[in-house]
Formats: sequence, structure tokens, C-alpha cells
Amino acid sequence: MKSSISGSSICSINNDFFPQVSDLERVALIAIYNSTNGDNWHYGHSSIAYGTEWLGIKGAECNWYGINCASDSVTSLSLNA
Repeated sequence: MKSSISGSSICSINNDFFPQVSDLERVALIAIYNSTNGDNWHYGHSSIAYGTEWLGIKGAECNWYGINCASDSVTSLSLNA
């Protein structure tokens, strides 16, 4: 479990609940985001309900919008044009 301290509060992230992709897959996902103008993507929904926007914290890639994982590996992308 990773922890960070900010002011008087502690924020803990337990990656045991989410599959954690390899560094190589994370780099590939970020390359897809950057090469497809990801900063201008429009999700059209609440990220809380459908997954988070891309470039989130390491270990949360399988919770990014449109990413599907199994056994700590990306199995598919579901991105609408």
C-alpha cells in the first residue's frame, strides 16, 4: 500500500483492488493518449460512474475510461470517435 501525507491528512491507495498493468502497457496507453490528441477528448459522462479520465495515478490504468483488463493486463480498449 502506498501512502502520501498532505497537510494533516493521509491518503492511502491500495492497488490490491485493481489489476495493475506493466510499466510497458502504461507507457503504451499514454502514447495512445498523446498521439490521438487526448487532452481534447470529451468523455460526456461522470467519470465516477464510468471510469476515470486517462493519465491518472499509476496502478489505476484499468479504471481509466474505455480500458478493459484481466489478470493485470489490458485486454481491450473501447474508445468512441
